[in-house]
Amino acid sequence: MDRGESMTLVRRKNAEVKMQVMDQRRKNRKQGLDPDDLPDDLADQQEQLGQLRDELRSTNQRLVDSIIVIGVSAASQEELEVACRNVKAKVNAQSCTAESLKFMQMEGLTAELPLGNNPLPMKRTLTTNSAAILIPFTTQEVFEPHGLFYGSNARSGNPILADRRSHMNSNGFVLGTSGGGKSFTVKQEIAGMFLNRDDEVIVIDPEREYLALAAAFGGQIIQISAGTGTRVNPMDIVLEDDSASDPVKDKTNNVVSMIGALIGGIDGLDPLQKGLVDQCVSNLYTRYRNQGGGVVQPTLQDLHDELQAGGDQVSRYLADALNPYITGSMSGFNGQTNVDLSNRFTVFDVSGLSGELRTFGMMVVIDQVWNRVIRNKANGRRTWLYVDEFHRFFSNQYAAAQFKDIYKRARKYGLGVTGITQNVEEILDLQDAREMLSNSDFLMLLSQNSTDADALCELLTLSEEQRQYFTGVLPGQGLMKIGSAYVPFDGRIPAGGDLYRLYSTTFQEGK
Repeated sequence: MDRGESMTLVRRKNAEVKMQVMDQRRKNRKQGLDPDDLPDDLADQQEQLGQLRDELRSTNQRLVDSIIVIGVSAASQEELEVACRNVKAKVNAQSCTAESLKFMQMEGLTAELPLGNNPLPMKRTLTTNSAAILIPFTTQEVFEPHGLFYGSNARSGNPILADRRSHMNSNGFVLGTSGGGKSFTVKQEIAGMFLNRDDEVIVIDPEREYLALAAAFGGQIIQISAGTGTRVNPMDIVLEDDSASDPVKDKTNNVVSMIGALIGGIDGLDPLQKGLVDQCVSNLYTRYRNQGGGVVQPTLQDLHDELQAGGDQVSRYLADALNPYITGSMSGFNGQTNVDLSNRFTVFDVSGLSGELRTFGMMVVIDQVWNRVIRNKANGRRTWLYVDEFHRFFSNQYAAAQFKDIYKRARKYGLGVTGITQNVEEILDLQDAREMLSNSDFLMLLSQNSTDADALCELLTLSEEQRQYFTGVLPGQGLMKIGSAYVPFDGRIPAGGDLYRLYSTTFQEGK
């Protein structure tokens, strides 16, 4: 009942008790007794009603009608009577009274079942604080509207339905040792995203673990390597960006970072080199925009020629450094994009990248993803990016800065980034990665070794009880964070089915 009804009920009950007190005092006077010598139960009622009235006035408490119904069943009448006596004895031992519902067994069964219907006339009025003690559910549940299925709650067995879109940001991480069920768990979420929503899913796959899933869902698989006929132009730009920032400046910064990762070596480009590349890239995009955009985008060849035209020694050095990526054996990124990037499910297979092309290639993919995110935002479509072995981005200063930038900007563009890795110790050694982890609204902690588990508990302020849910557990089990809630989960599905074979990456099961 609401606060108004609660106060009315208390006032009415208080008036009834006052009348009983007045009657008792009159009786005491007639009998020559002390008028204030009231029966204990009446005095207690008066005191409790006063406390309840004050509590309702000063706090957010309300009154609720409650009843506790205990169902007892047995194979025979004799066994039933024994069981009922045992139940009453247990209840009486707690200073409570239990009565059998004689001639009201059907009503009692209706009240006992989870039907939301209580036909019994008996009730006890309690405050919300008192009633909360009666609720036997100590397990935190996650059952969000429009949520995806993430397995069952390891404590209660109830389904976990979570909607990452409904929280402060949609970014998150899936962490676990090798064989802990990371890719299996991620594939389950991807399937839910793709089949139940109109969102777009993009995966950066360094181990070819998501190709079968993409093929099953009619997705696009794009192989990124120097030796394939696939071309993804790192200079592609989307000019139709409705944000407050300048797309030319943003893209120029990205290209400078990618060139730094490609030819800058360990130390990157020096300030003079960076300034020259920035100027040349800016010139290319300014001309492209002034010409009205179009299908033919600037390429690495155009950047090479622009640097060559500079004439000075530093510009020529930069142009020469780009030569192997223009006409040599590593020229796979020079030219117009020749693959379809509009599929709702796209997997970038980056397993063929190695050496100096690995970081550059992954940065090119991230840049292409961002172009896609901009277009999806304009069309009102949400994008989900899954980056397997995302720790690789932090091996290079330019790649780390790019990943951090897209991670920070994701929410405003309707993008949810999910980092997946088994190298927890390596990630926790990096301050930027630690901040990303600690600020994420979505985490799935699968099986961890003791060292990583201790570090995660310290970073996330987890208890020893929570720690046990992601140490020494089976593949697919762990601890999930969604918003502020931490829930132990069991995401395993029966082995042998079509979905199990599609999700599993175990060597023996994949044969």
